[in-house]
Amino acid sequence: MTFNRKLLNEEAKKKGWLPNIDMPCSPIIVHCLTGVGSSGALIAIEICLRKLDYSFQRACGPCVDVRDTVLRLRTQREMTVQKPQQYLFIHLAVLEYAVRRRFFDSIENLDLGNFLIENI
Repeated sequence: MTFNRKLLNEEAKKKGWLPNIDMPCSPIIVHCLTGVGSSGALIAIEICLRKLDYSFQRACGPCVDVRDTVLRLRTQREMTVQKPQQYLFIHLAVLEYAVRRRFFDSIENLDLGNFLIENI
């Protein structure tokens, strides 16, 4: 979630998780208890955002398939993205990113058919 890195760093410093020095290149590591629920959702978001950026630069325009991304992650780590709320959060984060980056003039033409976790 590179678009929100400054906010994450500021919050981590407030909580005492990071020292009060500027570390622009240091990664932020997030890990939930099992490493598949919340962590899996954040990993899926990061992958989707990179795919969105990459596809936007190509002639096909911005394109990302959250369902496919989660299914591919599950081939490496079973049960990644466990809860419907996490799956929905991934979609909302990707949409928010796309809107803020102005990848779309209108969200009316987007295919939102894979929003439900029951589809995977």
